Amino acid sequence: MPIKSGIIILAIIVLIGFWFTTDLVPDEVETDKEPAVSQLDQTILPNHQTIIKKPTKPKTQSKGTNERISLRNQVLAELSQHMDHDDPYLELIAIRDQVSLCREPELLENLFNIQNELQAIHHQLLKALNQDCKQHRLAYPTIYEQEQPQDLVSLFVPTSPLGILYEQFRKSLFKKEDKSLLYQQVLTAAIQSKNSEILSLLSYMFHFGQDLDPKIVAVIGSKDQIYNAEVSKMAIQSLACEFNPEQDCTPTSTTMLLNCAFNLEVCGLNHSQWLQQSTLTGMRKDIEKVKAYYRQMGR
Repeated sequence: MPIKSGIIILAIIVLIGFWFTTDLVPDEVETDKEPAVSQLDQTILPNHQTIIKKPTKPKTQSKGTNERISLRNQVLAELSQHMDHDDPYLELIAIRDQVSLCREPELLENLFNIQNELQAIHHQLLKALNQDCKQHRLAYPTIYEQEQPQDLVSLFVPTSPLGILYEQFRKSLFKKEDKSLLYQQVLTAAIQSKNSEILSLLSYMFHFGQDLDPKIVAVIGSKDQIYNAEVSKMAIQSLACEFNPEQDCTPTSTTMLLNCAFNLEVCGLNHSQWLQQSTLTGMRKDIEKVKAYYRQMGR
């Protein structure tokens, strides 16, 4: 069932660290070598072809460049120990939820208190999350030490087609332009590469005014735009869970902790159990229809 939009948007913004709104333009770093393809000026066409322009002459090293290079190397060394993606940019995004959530335990506890006094299940989830966070801190000490961990993304230039598309989408979010085509391109690329983290992020964009694909509306067959957006969000999240159930669907994942904060009855459930308990048969059928459409779109 739909969650109170104003409260959940605030929760999403803070827990995710407003990942979409940070300044993403990397500082110029002087190098003796010709820039790699990923560092060249690139333009993505609608058919996913890339035009690579001739690189410009590197600018003089700015103040703090050496520190940024050192920090980048430290972060890259930590990421390389646990890499699930070939693109460090995407790998950093993949652990962003974990870092942001672990840095804001008081916020989560306050969210649990919004509708109910803290229950035993809340304490169990907070304890389980704390254990997860200890492991994450050991794996990524440099990232956890940063006051604004999400700013680390500016140290990395995406090297994969999905990373390049997602970077463009993030930069375009608050520009007055139609982002529907770019959104569909990122969504398609994320499905093709089975990137659950990007899919989870994209699912929340309907809360930020992302327009629905008219074809999705036709698949659902409803004129209720709020319902259509909710079905689309759940379908994308369900796909993300299928691709990486341990990352995005456990009771201590960001999505499920938010659900728990607003409905005590679903606390401790994984995403599949929550979907079964929180939706009617007709809605689940619509979710499956949309998932089938997205799978076909990713082929």
